[in-house]
Amino acid sequence: MSSRLLSFSLCLNLVLLGVAGYWAAKSHSGGTIQPANGLPQTNHAEEKGLELAPAALAAAPVPLRWDELESEDYPTYVANLLKAGCPAPVLRRIIGGRLKELYAQEGFALVQEFHRDFWAIAARESVREYFEKTLGQQVKALSKESDTLLKQLVGEASDELSSAPENRFTDFLSPAKQEQLRGLTERYEARLQAVGQTNLSPEEKESELAQLRREMEGEQAAILSPEELAEYQLRQSSAASVLQQLHGVDFSETELRNLAKAIDDYQRQNDSDETYPKNLDQILQTVLGPARFTDFNRARSASYRELYEVASDFGQPTKTAAEIFDLRLQSEKQSDEIRADKNRPAEEKQALLDELQEQVEQAVLTKFGAGAYKSYKARGGRWINSLGRL
Repeated sequence: MSSRLLSFSLCLNLVLLGVAGYWAAKSHSGGTIQPANGLPQTNHAEEKGLELAPAALAAAPVPLRWDELESEDYPTYVANLLKAGCPAPVLRRIIGGRLKELYAQEGFALVQEFHRDFWAIAARESVREYFEKTLGQQVKALSKESDTLLKQLVGEASDELSSAPENRFTDFLSPAKQEQLRGLTERYEARLQAVGQTNLSPEEKESELAQLRREMEGEQAAILSPEELAEYQLRQSSAASVLQQLHGVDFSETELRNLAKAIDDYQRQNDSDETYPKNLDQILQTVLGPARFTDFNRARSASYRELYEVASDFGQPTKTAAEIFDLRLQSEKQSDEIRADKNRPAEEKQALLDELQEQVEQAVLTKFGAGAYKSYKARGGRWINSLGRL
């Protein structure tokens, strides 16, 4: 091996040892490094006069220590690493990791209020839509700023860097735990996909996938506190997604959280315990009480959703949609009873059904008004005409 190659190899080893020592020290301390001037803002590039490009420097490697390389001024930090012979991929990972940590903390502060009020928001509207409406642009701007700063410092931005937190279901966690969960999820997703592509039978695949999910939950439990793990699993559960499809019912934060937990517990227990109660509705009625369960049952109905959408479009109160929905249930039950009555001749039944249809049509028109009624008849009100059919 030539003397030049030996010198470069020695220098590279020193740099990589320094990197390992740096991250080990950070992991041991559990802290984060803050620059003297705080988190980067949108005008950092101008303030620092960034004109640096990652050109290789020809200076001969010299013995170095990490504290001599590191600097809170990013151009100086990059220059020091380049002088030490740090390869471009390693340089990008070092600076990218530093920026990721800094911007993750700024993003964490940005979404604190959102995650504090997560269930209160979910009780009144779509979490996804609310996030995009109130924070989406700020989060995207933060991510763009980070990528721009990295590009100015070390050249083309790495695809691996995503500095601003983007997962609205984990942002309530610290940046360090978010990063650990992200790495864990990526690792297990690859393993889960690999099992899905095997030639195993469906039963064998499901068994393998279930085992991997249990292993993943075990590692999640090692990262998160019991309270954090419970909240993370609840937000990620299919139950939370189901509840986001409810319309026109004002559940409190506590009611919504209790609903999500009851549904999630039922799905988990029902898969593993044959003695667990099979009727989910009975469980939910116990959790909510009879009156609120009626509201819940209405909110998950597709026919009620049509009424709710029309009422919303025409500025009608939610109460109007609920009243018409209840009227539909009552009138359809009444029409079924008329049809099933064997003691009445067909002509009498038809007259009663015609009268019922006319009464219901007038009631809906009165409650909705002409414009909303016409729209509803075209979208989902055909059941009114069905009332008069023998």
